Amino acid sequence: MKARKIAAKAMTRAAWVKNHPPDLINVALERLARARLELPAFSTLDAMESTIRTQVNGQIFQTIWRRLSAQDRARIEALLVVGPGGKSGLDRLKKPARRVSWSKFREQAAHLAWVEGSCDTEAVLEGIAASKIADFAGEADAADADVLARTYTVDAKRVALLVCLMHTARARARDDLAEMLCKRMAATNKKAKAKLEEIHLRQRQVVESLILTYRRPQHPGSPM
Repeated sequence: MKARKIAAKAMTRAAWVKNHPPDLINVALERLARARLELPAFSTLDAMESTIRTQVNGQIFQTIWRRLSAQDRARIEALLVVGPGGKSGLDRLKKPARRVSWSKFREQAAHLAWVEGSCDTEAVLEGIAASKIADFAGEADAADADVLARTYTVDAKRVALLVCLMHTARARARDDLAEMLCKRMAATNKKAKAKLEEIHLRQRQVVESLILTYRRPQHPGSPM
């Protein structure tokens, strides 16, 4: 009984940061080993981990749900609506940055503005471990709009996973935009250096030509 209580306490504390079952079970095993207690059966730890992780995640989902306004929830749920072209807002959320060009840079800036305008994810996810956000985002990213709409029947969980995906998508969009800008500036800088070198070369040729003209021997009787 004591071993179970200690294992449950260790798992509960870890479940706010870790999301993979083996990680939670390992935390419990380490804690029991330090306490020199007899280890429960693996099936017991496995069932305990599943229950605790579900409870903790449920609390996180509810926290995210309560922080969202009705308008926020509606916008997030709209990501799962498939449009005429067979694409959804979820597909748009997952799209990677395009190749570097000025027109694509503007598209990426517009994409970032769209993602940021959907929800203030930083405020909604405040206090939630980055590792949990990443795991929830990965779960949403692995599913398509139809799967999320049909399989994830608990509104709070479905919306929370989408919020986490939006949060990581916003960070990715910012990074992609910054990378595109840096590459664009590097290309412009390279062209500018090449142009400057070309100007220097022409100036050097002009100077050398003037020097040769000055040093050329003057014919007798030619004006000084």
